[in-house]
Amino acid sequence: MNKFICENCRYEQHQCFKCGELDSSHEPNAKVFQCCKLFCGHFYHPKCAAELLQSHSNGACELENKIAAGMPFPCPVHWCFRPDCKKMEEKRLKEQCGLLAADVVQGHIT
Repeated sequence: MNKFICENCRYEQHQCFKCGELDSSHEPNAKVFQCCKLFCGHFYHPKCAAELLQSHSNGACELENKIAAGMPFPCPVHWCFRPDCKKMEEKRLKEQCGLLAADVVQGHIT
């Protein structure tokens, strides 16, 4: 049985889940990066991901630079943005991505 490979993967280009632009997803010239959650197919430009994850802080630029440098990140789809919650979807995501919810939401990305 042949293994199916989608057109995006074949041409190493994926759409940013926020802005919809199609860009390279292949290193070393990647412009969109995939969420670190296992089986999540969402790709984001570093700026788009940073704006969604830290829209109310001055840390968005720093987060953008770290994502562009290859830092794994959980995409906004896996976060609860209710003001009294702000937790990740599940504990395993924290382990997969090596992040704590407060680190991204409060701008303390290391």
